[in-house]
Parts: sequence; C-alpha cells; structure tokens
Amino acid sequence: MKWDILDADADLRPNSAAGPDEFPAIVLKRCATQLCIPLQLLWSASLLEGVIPDTTRSARITPLYKGGPRSMPKNYRPVALTSHVIKLFEKTVVKNIMNFLEYNT
Repeated sequence: MKWDILDADADLRPNSAAGPDEFPAIVLKRCATQLCIPLQLLWSASLLEGVIPDTTRSARITPLYKGGPRSMPKNYRPVALTSHVIKLFEKTVVKNIMNFLEYNT
C-alpha cells in the first residue's frame, strides 16, 4: 500500500488548488515519502471502520472563466475541487481493483 500511495502521488499536480480540506498538493508532493505511512494508516483505519471524513467526501465548486463577456454566466464552467488525499486513496483503490481483475479473470 505504501508504494501505491507513492505511485499515485507521482500523478498529482503540485500547483492544483486545494479542496474543502485545505490540504495543499505541494505538501503531498514534497513530503510524499514522509507522509505515505501515515496516509496508509489513515486509509486502513478508514476502510476498517467504514468511515470517510466529510471534508474528503465533499467538493468545492468553483466557476472557471472560459472566455467572452465576464458578465454572462454561460462563459463559465463549474470545476469541482476535491481533496487531494482522497484522490490518492481513489487511485490506489482503482489500481488494486484493476490488478485483481487482471489476475483473476
């Protein structure tokens, strides 16, 4: 699991905006080796208890300007800012499910 988190962290963009948990991606990028064990413990406990914190399940919707007059709502598109931590967890789950399916089908 430790290596799965480090692999998922490699895909994370360091300048991406933080989600509702306000945890910046740059911290995850720069401290990946130090944080992978605590994140693994957090994820394991979350799976065992069947509880995912509300801040990691929610998203902050932000309008992103596309072009044209700024006063027109149609010139914006919604962007959902979600937790970087939960993105790492999602990537590790997808990777493990895909590996399981490849070897067991």
